[in-house]
Amino acid sequence: MLIWESNGVGRQFGARVMDLNYGDVYYRKKEDTITKKETLTPGWASSKETKLVLLGEYRLAVERQKIFNFSGIALDECLEYIFNSMGGVEHSKESNKEDPTGARENHGDRVIADALAWRGMTDRKPSIQEDSPDAPPGSLAWRIEQQRHQEREESRELSTADGW
Repeated sequence: MLIWESNGVGRQFGARVMDLNYGDVYYRKKEDTITKKETLTPGWASSKETKLVLLGEYRLAVERQKIFNFSGIALDECLEYIFNSMGGVEHSKESNKEDPTGARENHGDRVIADALAWRGMTDRKPSIQEDSPDAPPGSLAWRIEQQRHQEREESRELSTADGW
């Protein structure tokens, strides 16, 4: 399953994914509704509200050990997120006017990617795997299964020739 931030260059990435007819993608949800109904728009869109929800869910998952992130760099980057004066959440260097990198909007990308991975994991519906039907008695598949079953039974027996 692919899930990406559809803002900025993510829009080009998403367009290419859809052009290639990749079928297993995340579709945006109406997060401000009770039903969280899925839309027909691929990708996750970052806004003040959606970022707050996404990072809040990710923070809770890390705190409750529902997900383990072994990247020290990514975890350190999590600590650089702050609540801003507008009631949203942002990377602390995002509003830094003296940012030498000039990449105001690119700070915190690891955290967003990790949080989106968590979103993709939790939004997925578990697939129900059906049991394979029994092979008809006497068929080749039935005979192969009988042979495997017999070999398993024989391997469990202790040899009496060794004194047991």
